[in-house]
Formats: sequence, C-alpha cells, structure tokens
Amino acid sequence: MVLYLILNIVTSSFLFVILKGFKKWNVNTLTAISINYFVAGFLGWWNLENSTQSFNEATLELWVSTLVIGFLLITVFQLLAKTSQNSGVAVASIALKMSMVIPIFLGWFLYNDEITLFKGIGIGLSITAVGLASFDSEKKDINLSGFIFPFLLFIGGGLVDSSLKYTQHHFLNDGNINFLLMVSLLVASVLGMLFMLADKHLKLKNIGYQTILGGLILGVFNYYSLFALLKALNMEGAESSSIFAILNVGVVITSVFLAVLLFKETVGKLKLLGIGCAILAILFLTIV
Repeated sequence: MVLYLILNIVTSSFLFVILKGFKKWNVNTLTAISINYFVAGFLGWWNLENSTQSFNEATLELWVSTLVIGFLLITVFQLLAKTSQNSGVAVASIALKMSMVIPIFLGWFLYNDEITLFKGIGIGLSITAVGLASFDSEKKDINLSGFIFPFLLFIGGGLVDSSLKYTQHHFLNDGNINFLLMVSLLVASVLGMLFMLADKHLKLKNIGYQTILGGLILGVFNYYSLFALLKALNMEGAESSSIFAILNVGVVITSVFLAVLLFKETVGKLKLLGIGCAILAILFLTIV
C-alpha cells in the first residue's frame, strides 16, 4: 500500500506543477483538461484486461457510479477554474484540500473506520496543515466576498473522493479498477469537449501543439494518480480516513517542495508551520 500512496502523492503533486505551468507555456487550460481526460480514459482502456468480460460483468450500480464520478471529475475542474478566477488561487486550493473532511467523516460512519484519540489528533493536525500550507501570508488582498464557488468546490472535491471510496467499497476488485477509470475518465472527456465547444471565445484552429502536449502529459499523471488512489483504498485493512489524510498532507509537502525547486516560490512562516503540522499528522496517523 505504501507504494501506491507514494505514487499518488507524486503524481498528484505534479498535477499542480503542470497546471501552474500552463499559463507560462501558453496552454489553453480548458482544452488541455478535455484532452487530459481522453488520454487518461485511453490509458484505462489500454490497461484493461479481458475488456469484453469486464464490460459484460459490470453491474448497473457500477455503471451508474462510473457515470457519476465522470460528471463530478469534470465539474470539479470547472469549479476550480471559477473559484480561482473569482476568489483567488489561495481560496481555491484551501477549499479543495479541506474537502478531505467529507470522506474522512464518511469513513467513520459508513465503513466502520476505527476512531482513536491519536487518529483524531492526526486528522485535526492534517486539516490544520493543509490550511496553513495553502495560505499565502504575503498576500493581504485575498477576496473572500464570493462564497458560492469556494463552497461548491469544497462539496465537489469531497464528493469525488467519497464517490471513489463508495464505489471501491461496494463494487470494485483488482479486476475492474481500470474499467471504472476508463469509463469515468472518458465520460469526463466527453463532457469536457462539450464545455469546450460551448465556449464561444475558443477557436479550434488556434489550438497549438503546446495545448495538445500539455493535455497528453496531464492525462498520464491524472490517470496514475486516480489508479494509485483506488489501489491504496482497495488494499485489505486500509482505512479511508487515514489514507485521505496522509495523501492530502503528502501532496501539500511535495507540492511546496516542487514549487520552491521549480518555480522559486518563497515559503512563508505559515507554510513552514503547516509543513511541521503535516509531519506530526503523519506520525499520529501511521506510527502511533
């Protein structure tokens, strides 16, 4: 399970790096996101063993779950863009990362994840860590007037993780994980293409090779990020509350390191304090 946790943290962190680089590389974000889901869905199909048997054996519940997850994936990406534009990147990142609270609490109530004092402290520290590490203390003009998109992003991000956990718990095994990924990601791709075609300001002839290449790279990392998450959740004895907390904290630490290394971003006191809380959270969640 540790291998899948590491794979998810690394690939998820590079998603932020790739998205951050889109503006610098003159990539059309909406188009690249649509291409990314198509590529990720193709990888799901490529890795799908005995595809005819998998399609035939898929239950109605699994089909419905994959369609819902696909809709949520592309919707959350759109909400992320809206929140970033209206409320700022800091507010958007906090809203998305704090959404881990939703699957953590559902894990307690729905899947009988064990509740201990140390785990409660660890989860509390992880929530504190992602908040502190996401906040940029150098900017004093963060716009908090618009609550609707950050709130919807918070709910949407939590629903994505919760839906993945619910589907994994009730319907998934090692033989049909790629089926779920393939269908849900292709659904997200189709919806993304529809959003793209509905954009009156987008002209297909102006889509450059940077956008296509950006979508291809993003799709590879996106697929393996989701694949690793489902594999980790599907391991025997894995508790979703601890997994989601560890992954979110790990992504925060790795993303900050990559931002400093690749983009020369500064790390303020709050981010350093957040990283310290993250390390303590991992100790409480995994060692104690």
